[in-house]
Amino acid sequence: MAELIITNGDSAGECLKEVYPDAIVLPWRDLLHEGPVPVSDELSSIRAKYIEKQWGVDAQADFDDRDELLSKLSKFDRISLWFEHDLYDQLQLLQVLNDLNTKSANVLLVQADDYLGQDGPQTIGCWLDGAEPITQAQYNLAKRAWWAFRQDTPEDWVGLLEMDLSALPHLQSSVLRMLEELPSAPGGVSRTERHILEIAAKGAQTPGEIFKVYQSCEDAQFMGDWSFFNRLDGLTRNKCPVLGASTNAKFTPLEGEDAIRAYLNTSFELNPFGQAVLADEEDYADANTIDYWWGGVHITNDNMWRWDSDTLQLAAP
Repeated sequence: MAELIITNGDSAGECLKEVYPDAIVLPWRDLLHEGPVPVSDELSSIRAKYIEKQWGVDAQADFDDRDELLSKLSKFDRISLWFEHDLYDQLQLLQVLNDLNTKSANVLLVQADDYLGQDGPQTIGCWLDGAEPITQAQYNLAKRAWWAFRQDTPEDWVGLLEMDLSALPHLQSSVLRMLEELPSAPGGVSRTERHILEIAAKGAQTPGEIFKVYQSCEDAQFMGDWSFFNRLDGLTRNKCPVLGASTNAKFTPLEGEDAIRAYLNTSFELNPFGQAVLADEEDYADANTIDYWWGGVHITNDNMWRWDSDTLQLAAP
């Protein structure tokens, strides 16, 4: 039987290759919670260009191979989707289900509520016991949510909270967690950035220390260290930084071990402005240049969508 396994990345992928050597394993190597994800027929190219610009990694060939494989789904007797409960995986799952809808039969969802990449060959197969066939309701919901995520305002994404999302049991928590990556009202920082300030205020200093504590702040960990260090650096390099740094080192993973070591030995400290932002006495977004993508939304000072996690309210620019 020809089988395709689609999963969240290389750690789980390598393990699944060992357990199911006759299957083709496709790792979905894209961190959709950062960078542009607009409505476009050229999405793979847009994502590849972002990844290369941000991290110096050439993803275009990988995405081309992925898209070519997805164009030949009819040759597979079974397709199984192995994804976790966190935001990183749930966004990938939306894209995969959107792409598979109406193209494939005999598709199974292996929905883990733990981290597949931490399993070994002896244990990862147990998740298959809970696999269930994908339903049309799941396809429909994924299509609706993927469309909402890629719009040029967050309004349709917020609108998902008014729907029954139970067909994909981890979607509601992921919708909320993604909204928390918008600038906050008040304060002007994302939830991740606020965690960084809180952790620094308690005395953690080096990037590794701060990242380790941050991971414990997430019910479902979704952000890798590269993305996290980029957020950390941003808080020290804007017009009105909230953190002071002991060196000018920046996280540059492709510049060699010496550069990485220098960065990891840097100490960060909350400054007075950071203390005021943490206390909601100052607004980070009002004082600084804001320019990043949130799904299909380009968040800038002139297009400043904010999210109040206490009232669950979206504030338009």
